[in-house]
Amino acid sequence: MPSYATKLTATLKYGACLLLLVLAACSDAEKPATAFRVANQGLLSAAYSADGQLLFIGAITEGGSLWRSAAPARLYDWNHATDEPSAIQAAAFSADGKLAATAAGDSLALWSTDTGASSRYWHSPTPITAVDISANGAYALLGQENNTAVLFNLERGGVVGSLRHEDSVSGIAMDDQATLALTGSVDGKVRVWSLATGKVNREWLLPSPISLVQLSPSGRLALAAGSRAAVGLWDTGTGELQLQLHQQNPAVTIATFSEDESQLLVGTAREMVELWDLQTGTQIKSWHLPGDGPWQKAVVVALAWSSTPGQFLATAANGFTYTLE
Repeated sequence: MPSYATKLTATLKYGACLLLLVLAACSDAEKPATAFRVANQGLLSAAYSADGQLLFIGAITEGGSLWRSAAPARLYDWNHATDEPSAIQAAAFSADGKLAATAAGDSLALWSTDTGASSRYWHSPTPITAVDISANGAYALLGQENNTAVLFNLERGGVVGSLRHEDSVSGIAMDDQATLALTGSVDGKVRVWSLATGKVNREWLLPSPISLVQLSPSGRLALAAGSRAAVGLWDTGTGELQLQLHQQNPAVTIATFSEDESQLLVGTAREMVELWDLQTGTQIKSWHLPGDGPWQKAVVVALAWSSTPGQFLATAANGFTYTLE
């Protein structure tokens, strides 16, 4: 039987090899072309419009705001109370960028990006943890702290239907046409739902809590990441694994598909952004985002495809937004 010293030496060697692999990956990564501070004490949330031209910032101390992402400039302050900054923990844009929804605690607000005005405001019976909006801005999918995601009608108000898990819902996504929803939970289950019937179309299980789910625009592909498991793409029609991006989750925090579903941008808590070719299953490029000192790591919280070809946008929890080329 191996001695304690032998086991310790093996463990240290494994850790050293793993560290070298991480450092090698970072050394191959490129640096951002530009960086711009949008919050002084970091972020709770961020979201880009589909064309990358607008950026919502949910700052820790300054509250919510809408920004123009190119040559960044603050356009409007968006808070759920008139006399104090709101702790906005989730936000999403409609496909045309005309509407945005923000969630702070148990409140949900709908905003016009043209005027900056709030057009509707609701209270939920339980705190809202995540938001996604259909392409036409008619519906929102809301993750809640009661093992449930709900489809909410943004035009008339009110819950259309509930999607229930046996454990806490840890990720939500919806296709552009609001026909499919994707949910993940702390018990490792990933479910594809029909929003017309409220029934589960497909389900699969990962061996650890789900940290992120995302749907491609058409709803054909589902990304799911287990906190201590693989990161992969599944076919929502068959439930079969199509591509494994990582055998072990590198702390993936955000992902977004290109409009034609041929490429994927992935951001991590390890200050990395990856660009994947989904036709070949290979990583095309990666970037390492610089943190802002030892306590302000560049955890990636939002990604977008820029309207400028070959350019990508990223925002990190340290309060910076980056241009990647």
